[in-house]
Amino acid sequence: MNVRRQHHLLPLIVAIVLILSAISPAISISAAGDVIGPENAKKLKEIALLEADAGGVYSLAVSADGKLIASGHEDGSVHVWDAATHKELSTLKGEDEETNVSYLKFTPDGKLFSMSFFTMLGQMIRFWDIKSGKAIPYGSEKFGMMLARTAVGLSDDGKTIALGDCGSEIAFGDKGSSCIKTGMQFQEVKTEKLISSFEPSIQGSLWAIVFSPDGKLAVLTGEDGTIRLVDVKTSKFTKTLAKVGKLTLGAAFSKDGTLVAVSGVDGTARVWNVKTGAIALSLKANATAAVVVAFSPDGKLLAVAGEDAALRLWDVKTKKQVVALKNHTGIITGLTFSPDGTTLISAALDGKVRVWGFE
Repeated sequence: MNVRRQHHLLPLIVAIVLILSAISPAISISAAGDVIGPENAKKLKEIALLEADAGGVYSLAVSADGKLIASGHEDGSVHVWDAATHKELSTLKGEDEETNVSYLKFTPDGKLFSMSFFTMLGQMIRFWDIKSGKAIPYGSEKFGMMLARTAVGLSDDGKTIALGDCGSEIAFGDKGSSCIKTGMQFQEVKTEKLISSFEPSIQGSLWAIVFSPDGKLAVLTGEDGTIRLVDVKTSKFTKTLAKVGKLTLGAAFSKDGTLVAVSGVDGTARVWNVKTGAIALSLKANATAAVVVAFSPDGKLLAVAGEDAALRLWDVKTKKQVVALKNHTGIITGLTFSPDGTTLISAALDGKVRVWGFE
């Protein structure tokens, strides 16, 4: 083909490109799909509000494929939402006596694991088949009852469960039962076979049990203010990261498992290097209690929120606050990024789940 013929084809090529640009969303440029990072977090807007008439929200989860959001509520119900359309898909409800769904986690095979308070006695733990709405109790001869209020955790692959163990010493008060001392059991979910355990030795109840991404470690927070890393296979403490002296609350690992963050009632969010145990960050994130923490998928941002109803994003590298989002009117109890990092989701005792992103 000679140069003259190439010039004749240019107008046709330009026309085709313009037509494809008009009909193909992939060619257009939009901030709506941008990954949230330190450089653009200030532009975050509330893009959706999910609200069910079920009281305050106590827990929050997003499925591994990012298609579903689940919120656990004060009245004991779990609401499942479509992450794309923000429409409610189903409501899951256990016994009438259940309240405060305090833990939620999706499994890779599409089930949802939950824990809720059961009267004044303890907690109910179960797996839900989301499509059928059928509950599958776990443990206690398939009744799913745990005496006393303590923490549970589920590994990312859904194969290992961690159960706080009060032993025989349980305290009863106006707000229900709790552990005087807490131990731990790690079990295989499929068989309920014990993997490892340690006897009740931690003073008070545990608040959170969070597995590392590879499922080999778990971080424990609780009433005694000591933050521990535990080997799942042996139940041995591999590291005591800190003795804060006050109640420690939420915890989260970075996606690559190299960092772990913990929040506490002193308003501080602390981040440690998992391998060395050295502290990497100590952020006075809140004037009041910092309840929940979450890393962005790329590990560049740490989200911290809690009692003052503000959601703050921190640049992990510079250790500086990037933005504070203040749309909630109640204590923020749930916080997570979507798996692709394009949205941030928060839940609070104001009964609302808010989705943050770019318009």
